[in-house]
Amino acid sequence: MICDFVVVIERPKCKEIALGSIIDVMIKSLTDHQANERTFLAWIRTAVALMAFGFLIQKFTIFVAYIQEALYKRSIRPHGSLTGAMGAGMILVGTAVVLISTMRFLSVRAKINSEDVQSFEIPFLEVSLSLILLVVGVLLVLYVGHVVY
Repeated sequence: MICDFVVVIERPKCKEIALGSIIDVMIKSLTDHQANERTFLAWIRTAVALMAFGFLIQKFTIFVAYIQEALYKRSIRPHGSLTGAMGAGMILVGTAVVLISTMRFLSVRAKINSEDVQSFEIPFLEVSLSLILLVVGVLLVLYVGHVVY
């Protein structure tokens, strides 16, 4: 014999409020807050990648020294000062991204919660970060071209 059990859960007695408005009462602009948090987490992932890349740049000196030794059959002193400075710079940029993204997250959160109409701002910090990374990339290409070839 097969029996089907049905469990009936009673809903709490509420004033006639639709499900959508219950969510709105719980967290106002929920999707906006979630989008802001996703953006914040993307910036944090980017910052961690920048810091890891900075560490990799510092260790790249050892790799270049091994290549030069294999190619030229002699020990060549690696150019540690330039790569060390570039690696430390990338780590500092990653740390700055954490700080900037946290400030941006809190600012956008306050604007979402605000009742006032907000105007669009030019993302100065994001554009500045892009330009800094562009310069670092060009410097890396020049460095690798100078040391390896």
